[in-house]
Amino acid sequence: MPKVTSIHHGRRAVLKAIGLATAGVAVPPMAFGFGGAAPAAAPATMLAGARAAVRVSVLLPSSQFDGASAAASAFSDGFALGLEAAAAGQVTAQVHDIGGGVSRAMAFARGQAARRDTDVVVAMMGARSALWMRSDLEAAGIPLMVANAGERVVRSDAVSPSFVYSSLELTRAAYASGRWAAEQGGRRCALACSHYESGFDMLPAFRAGFEAAGGTVVLSVVSDGPTDAIDAGAAAHALARSGADVVAGYYTGADAREFFASWASIAGSRSRLVVAGPMVTADEASGVELTSVASWSPELPVAANRAFVASFTDRFRRAPDQFAMLGHETARMVRDAAPGGARSLADSLRRTGFSGARGAMAMDTRTNELSAPLFLRRIGAGGEESLTGLTPASAVVRLADALPKQRGWTTSYMTA
Repeated sequence: MPKVTSIHHGRRAVLKAIGLATAGVAVPPMAFGFGGAAPAAAPATMLAGARAAVRVSVLLPSSQFDGASAAASAFSDGFALGLEAAAAGQVTAQVHDIGGGVSRAMAFARGQAARRDTDVVVAMMGARSALWMRSDLEAAGIPLMVANAGERVVRSDAVSPSFVYSSLELTRAAYASGRWAAEQGGRRCALACSHYESGFDMLPAFRAGFEAAGGTVVLSVVSDGPTDAIDAGAAAHALARSGADVVAGYYTGADAREFFASWASIAGSRSRLVVAGPMVTADEASGVELTSVASWSPELPVAANRAFVASFTDRFRRAPDQFAMLGHETARMVRDAAPGGARSLADSLRRTGFSGARGAMAMDTRTNELSAPLFLRRIGAGGEESLTGLTPASAVVRLADALPKQRGWTTSYMTA
């Protein structure tokens, strides 16, 4: 893959430049895509696997603004590492750049009716985009592993017996953090998020969780939209004036740094519980004490996680992030399941189970979604991180039924 750079800091400018409407407006499937036929695939990269002659096609997004995304690059590195544990040549993986929309992925799926040159497809895309590939992949008898941040719930139209969903579970984590915040921090909450975050399901999930535990959202602010005058810093001051017991700020990158730096400057802000998404780093927190709910951290005290972090750091000379872990887990699932038909991937994982860097995974038989244990992740004022186990109520809540059908973005989180 080409050299990649992070686009987190340019997201606000990108959204404004292309003139996206406010959060409730649908983005057409081709909004970020490239027209025409799928491009020529990148040269095949021979990776290691556990079973003979399993051909994997890895569909990774890129941005037409800043080159391939940092999230896709990290996923690719983790995926390669996950396949290296077995004898070389038993799994071959070919990477396909699908751009920023769904058109290239759809063209790839359509082409499999004639080519049939893959045994399993791994696609880093949103759940809403996967349904566009469903009929073609089912007709070709090819299973699909959708890997993403879990920024959208999997609804019935994207469910297939040959699809498996593996994610960072951001929506499920947001629901759990909302319930926890109402139970532990107070019954009045003020929310803020960027225009980018507003196009996904995390904020509605947090709100649903908070209200399910008896809380009330007294203020909700979306900043940094194409026509909005309010920025992330001003949003922090608006939340402070609300008098809420709990403040939830869903931001990433430069927007997160601006929001939390402003919050830190407000007198009396430290007396309130502040909740954030699990993507926020200690540096972005700007000295604010934050709590989030997450499914993974480099500090997670699981033996397999310690081994993964050490191996990834040794190989790539940098610490892994959440997308690197997701790529590693995804590769191991595909490698160990040895797909041999449309339903074989889901059937194998359901029958044998899977345990990775996050511990033992469970599969929802209604949707074929894999889930991991969740935990509270706290960032202290000095940037120190601590983890505490959590038993979330979302384990028994079907989020597709609990959340409104938000339209929003079709792109996958942190890749556009």
